[in-house]
Amino acid sequence: MNYHYIDYMIKERQRDELEACERQRLLNSAAYNQTGLIRMICNGIVDAVHRLRKQCSIKNQLLHPRCSIVRGLVRTRGEAR
Repeated sequence: MNYHYIDYMIKERQRDELEACERQRLLNSAAYNQTGLIRMICNGIVDAVHRLRKQCSIKNQLLHPRCSIVRGLVRTRGEAR
């Protein structure tokens, strides 16, 4: 094998990788990595579901277990009035 050719190929591949990294860095710095429309819609749906879950959990926390309609209407045996 020709070692000079192998060395040349390794250096060429390294140079190509550096150029690709530099190109990606420039694209990222120019804000071309913005999210697409579908991604934005999915993020909006996920956020809405999280808000709904949070509101439901707050409503359930507001209902104190000792303040029940059933307990006020029906008394258990032996319980004083």
